[in-house]
This record gives sequence, structure tokens and C-alpha cells, in this order.
Amino acid sequence: MSLKEKIDVLDFLISILKEHEESLYEITQRLEKLSEKMDSGELKPEDRQLVEEAKKEAVESLSRKSNILIVDDDEFLTETFKVILETVGYDVEAASTGMQAIALTKDKSYDMVILDLKLPDINGDEVAKIMRKQGKKTKIVMITGYEKLAEALKDEKVDIKEVLMKPVSPNRLLTVTKKILKD
Repeated sequence: MSLKEKIDVLDFLISILKEHEESLYEITQRLEKLSEKMDSGELKPEDRQLVEEAKKEAVESLSRKSNILIVDDDEFLTETFKVILETVGYDVEAASTGMQAIALTKDKSYDMVILDLKLPDINGDEVAKIMRKQGKKTKIVMITGYEKLAEALKDEKVDIKEVLMKPVSPNRLLTVTKKILKD
């Protein structure tokens, strides 16, 4: 990854953090106003119940993070993806080989796996096939720097949800992740 790409990633992460900071500030302001109304008795009992249900729903949605596994032998790319995805609230683990990924998916279910096609020990499409044989319903996104291999993947019968060409921009990573996890 070039220096410019690294700077772009850092700028992107800073913008995400600023958005989260602004959102948290707004939520905090609303909660303070609601607390004041509750303390002063302005809220009716049925309104209090709605507030409590909303709080419970917010806590549940925060605790329901999607689990993502990133499999790539490029340590910088893996760490960059991990930071980006964790910044927006996903639980992320990483593996640098296909065999590590197979071992991790054997013991744990992931909502999504971002899998490099060219790994040092076994190709990503083979890892995907093994995961399917394990009975995993994990959504798989393949990444590659080889356009011809990306085209060939579309014919594979391993249920690849998306193929991303390297380099993958932070915006593209988040857009595809959100789309795939919603399906």
C-alpha cells in the first residue's frame, strides 16, 4: 500500500471517529433531556415504558455485533481492514493463512469472511470449499489483485457473495460489508 493510500485510510478513520463523536454527543443530549423530564415527572407512565423499551433495544443492538474474519497474508492490509471494521462496531479477527482460517471457522461461526484468493498455503477458493463442507453458512467476500482470477471465481460453486479487486478503498469495504451482512 502506498503512502498516499495509507494517508487516505487514516483520513477516512478520522472522519468515522468524528461522525461517531457527533452521534454520541446528540444521543447524550437527548438522554439528558429525557432524564430531566423523567425526574421532574413530566413523562407519563406509558412514556416511561417506551423510554425503557428504547433503552433495552439500544443495548441489545449494540451487543449484537457481527463477527468478521479477515484472511490475508498482507499484515498491513489485514490490520487496516480490522481497524476500519472495528471502528464502525464489528468484532473482527484475522488469519494470515488458509489453514489458520479453517481452524478458526471450525470452532467458531462468523457472519462474514473476507478471504484473499492467493494465500501462502492454500488458495482462498479452496478454503471457501472446506468451510462449506464444514456446514458453515458464512457469507464470503473474496479479495484479489488478479482480475482474471476474479472473473473465474464467479463460476465457482462456493457461494461467493462478492469479489473485490485490490486495492480496496475503505468506503468500498464498508459499503460491501454492510450490504452483505444485511442480506
